[in-house]
Amino acid sequence: MRGHAAAVIAPRPRGWDLWRAFSWPQWRLHPWRHAVAVLAIMLGVGLALAVHPINASALAEFSAAVRGVNGEPDVRLRGPLDRLDARWLDRALAHPQVRAAMPVIEAQGVAVTPDGHRVPVRLLGVDALVWPALQPDAGLRVREGGDRLDVLAPDAVFGNPAAQAALGTATDTVELQVGLQGHRWRVAGQVALPGGPLLVADVAALQDRLGWGDQVSRLAIRQVSLNIFDRSFAVTYWLQAVAIGMGLMGVSASFSAQVLVRRREFGLLRHLGLSRAQVLGLVAAEGALWTVLGAVAGLALGLAVSAVLVHVVNPQSFHWTMELAVPVGRLAALVLAVVAAGTLTAWASGRLAVRREAVLAVREEA
Repeated sequence: MRGHAAAVIAPRPRGWDLWRAFSWPQWRLHPWRHAVAVLAIMLGVGLALAVHPINASALAEFSAAVRGVNGEPDVRLRGPLDRLDARWLDRALAHPQVRAAMPVIEAQGVAVTPDGHRVPVRLLGVDALVWPALQPDAGLRVREGGDRLDVLAPDAVFGNPAAQAALGTATDTVELQVGLQGHRWRVAGQVALPGGPLLVADVAALQDRLGWGDQVSRLAIRQVSLNIFDRSFAVTYWLQAVAIGMGLMGVSASFSAQVLVRRREFGLLRHLGLSRAQVLGLVAAEGALWTVLGAVAGLALGLAVSAVLVHVVNPQSFHWTMELAVPVGRLAALVLAVVAAGTLTAWASGRLAVRREAVLAVREEA
């Protein structure tokens, strides 16, 4: 007791001195009591964190499957005679089931190379900013050394492999004849789309050059299929909350028991002159350290469980494989939230230790 008292008789005891005099002896003399709190956090965090990589892996696999189905949009909205007012785009985007929508112009024409070679082509006008959301695997790729803004240039076209083979990879410009109109275009790159010769250009440029005004051929719409898939896992997020709640309940129960056991010790600290804030800070610091240890161990446990489920259980039980995706940002946010909640739980439990009754109990014994 003399050593403990000496550490706090100083006018302003430092936090390290308090921890060394009062917290560390408790850890050393009662390791299993503290291990229970760490174990509760580890199990709760481990079970909660195991769900995130599994969900992310399944969502990534499903997303790849959706993108791989011919790269086609989910819905096409057409008008009479293949003409549609572009104002329908705002209505489509306002629909809650629409994730992305893009105006499209499609026309048949003839591409004439500088040497007079004529190639029938299909001309496609798209919005380069929305195109990746509808067809991620068919992005517009600028030629080596070209300007990346060529995807928005009003005079640039991008050819698919069939068009490049027919026109020649060295062709820099083509004359496109659509109906009675002819315009010169610059071949700025390529697009990974299968089928016959196809040239892709900016939809606004095609509207201007073809004289379509505000008309388009159709709207390409991607529904919120991935969001619906993600919502199907909503129950797992509730399970996460339950698992973390159980861990925090374990910490709260452990701290409440420790407060009762160490009530006189905390009362002695108040009796020797420590402020309420100092004692609460000591209790909160202990809780933060326990929670950090449990959260780190739980993170390792959760990742291990996810890896086993994805690489071992899933192939054996469902006979298909997927890559393990680790959402680092989401996991880090969850760990920080658990540490903050554990610290707050310890602080709330420690308020019992700084009540006036604790000080009076020490004075009565004295």
